[in-house]
Amino acid sequence: MSNPYQPQDPNNPYGSQPEPGYQPYGSSSSGQPTLPYGQQPYGSQPEPGYGQYGQQSYGQPYGQQSYGQQPYGQQPIAFGGQGYSVPQATTGQFAPYLSRAVGFFIDAFILGAMIGGVLAVIFSSSPAQAGDGMVSLIALIYLGILFGYFSYFWTQHHGQTLGQKIMDVRVVRVDGQPMNVGTSIVRLVGYYFNGFLFLGWLWPLWDEQCQGWHDKIAGTVVVRA
Repeated sequence: MSNPYQPQDPNNPYGSQPEPGYQPYGSSSSGQPTLPYGQQPYGSQPEPGYGQYGQQSYGQPYGQQSYGQQPYGQQPIAFGGQGYSVPQATTGQFAPYLSRAVGFFIDAFILGAMIGGVLAVIFSSSPAQAGDGMVSLIALIYLGILFGYFSYFWTQHHGQTLGQKIMDVRVVRVDGQPMNVGTSIVRLVGYYFNGFLFLGWLWPLWDEQCQGWHDKIAGTVVVRA
């Protein structure tokens, strides 16, 4: 005789035995409930490489890359750009105004001696009367020696003329690159703009980067060597 108080199986309330091979919905042969397709039991880890179609890894919104990864085909950007070198001026090593001025006067003395020597040789070998042709010749000699002197030393001697070398300063471009002939010529042309009320020569005294007008025109700064 069956016990009327025996607990009944919730899946078989009437006490009948299931047919062989028959599994109630939601149960498995091991007694564990089955889950909908694609879901993992609570606390279990998904198999490596297994995931539902179109899903990202856990915690990643759709379309976003994992932290530290670059999108396909893109290269990481180097700080400051490739080939860029920070000039010495950005570290606060601007040349003192007095050193710049003394170096300039040393160069002016050397240039005066060179120009005077060349003119003395020319006049002594072929005396000529003063005239338009002589003025043009003097101007040509002056400009040739002036541009040749500064361009040569700025481009071939690390931005230092003889006077600047004595005072331990040098000229560099604001992008940190060495001086070239074009920048040297533009900087020399800027010397003539400085002559306006003499203000351009004094501008480095209060300028943030100690630049004269000729430096701003050419994109140069004077720094300690």
